[in-house]
Amino acid sequence: MKTIRNLFGLLLVTGITASALAQEAECTVRKSFPSEKGIYLSISNKFGDINIITTENEPISVCATITIKQDDKELLQKNISLIKINIDKTQDTINVQTVFDEKFFSAFYRKGRSGFSVDYTIYVPSSTNLFINNSFGDIAVDDISGIVNAKLSQGDFSASKLSRGNLKPVNTLYFEHGKADISQADWLSVTARHCPSIEIGKVKALLMTSEFSKIYAGEISSLVCDSKYDYYQITSIKNLVAESNSTEFEIEKLSGQLRASPSYGTLSISEVRNDFQLIDLNCDHTVVELSTEEGTSYKTDITVSGTLLDFPFDENPMISRSRKENTITLTGVAGKNMGTQSLIKVKAAFGTLEIN
Repeated sequence: MKTIRNLFGLLLVTGITASALAQEAECTVRKSFPSEKGIYLSISNKFGDINIITTENEPISVCATITIKQDDKELLQKNISLIKINIDKTQDTINVQTVFDEKFFSAFYRKGRSGFSVDYTIYVPSSTNLFINNSFGDIAVDDISGIVNAKLSQGDFSASKLSRGNLKPVNTLYFEHGKADISQADWLSVTARHCPSIEIGKVKALLMTSEFSKIYAGEISSLVCDSKYDYYQITSIKNLVAESNSTEFEIEKLSGQLRASPSYGTLSISEVRNDFQLIDLNCDHTVVELSTEEGTSYKTDITVSGTLLDFPFDENPMISRSRKENTITLTGVAGKNMGTQSLIKVKAAFGTLEIN
């Protein structure tokens, strides 16, 4: 499998890489169409990479390259003939499909074959709407303002900028057993399953469904996530709504609202900004650590049961504490601003809660 991410990085610098040009020169099938704003491009492929490059005022160009490594040249040509590249246009949609004859995978035609791939380099205007289904290969996408709907299994995904905003349908990405690297996006829906690394640099609104995955994010305005057995590392976030099971959250800065129902996991925020609005947690068997910015004031509505509580009572004499059996309740205002509208509301059972 080619290292598409490296290729894509060079594209950002040079526009067209030598490897992309070489692949175009070696096209097994090449077809062009007049450039149209908002055209739809539908791609279905297996066992190869898809590289989408944006170019304005140029024809839409599809280059498909079949590569087979096989010592027997006659058998190699027969194998090539068993792979069909279908490229056609119906109304406002360009359809691209790779079709393998069943014989291609038989013992006879596999004899002496050490590898094969079907790769695409496609030039489109940035307004193109992309529908991509690929497996056992990578996808690289340039700056796209149209719809991006991609499903990828057993491969890596990279994108420069997905700039479609709050328009239905929103950009939708599905990843399974692969990595993703998205530099910037506006509104985005992502499903990640068994992914070792999902990196998102900057995003306005993200809807995330994940399991057994690791998510690394830079700057997020709003995130809604449903998580199971994941790891989230977030540099800066304004609003977060989360339902999680056995997930670890590491957040550096929170500036707006957090509403979460974590169970059997951890939640750590290194800096709750002094202008935050709300933290509302309903925790079960969870370790929670909240560190507020110096000078932060907030109202409290905290009830913990069977939970280890660490709170700076000495520094906050306006906090009222009551205990009934193994349940502790905190109410009142922490900090010096008695008129604060910020609120930390926590209901925790059988875990740890540390606020400082």
